[in-house]
Amino acid sequence: MVSGRLGLFVLDLVSGRMDITPQCRANFDWPPDADFDYDTLLSMILEADRPQALAAVEDAVAQRTEYKTQYRIATPRSQTRWIVARGRATSDPGGRPV
Repeated sequence: MVSGRLGLFVLDLVSGRMDITPQCRANFDWPPDADFDYDTLLSMILEADRPQALAAVEDAVAQRTEYKTQYRIATPRSQTRWIVARGRATSDPGGRPV
């Protein structure tokens, strides 16, 4: 995963808490010891790209399908980077996305 700069994050849809790998932190230029949650992620996505990124995730959660999207972020050092993201929500035993 390192050579491809592939990072991984797990998002708790209830709390907004995210667990992210060191490579994911590097991709977002995020400090190793700083908290990173869904609100932080959303705030980093450039305003022009935010609606389609949110829609891709919300549609995938609602339809229980995989999402794939790309968007630009502004890093803490004011760099603009492209992020390609894909994933799928998991559900609890009652079928609710978590």
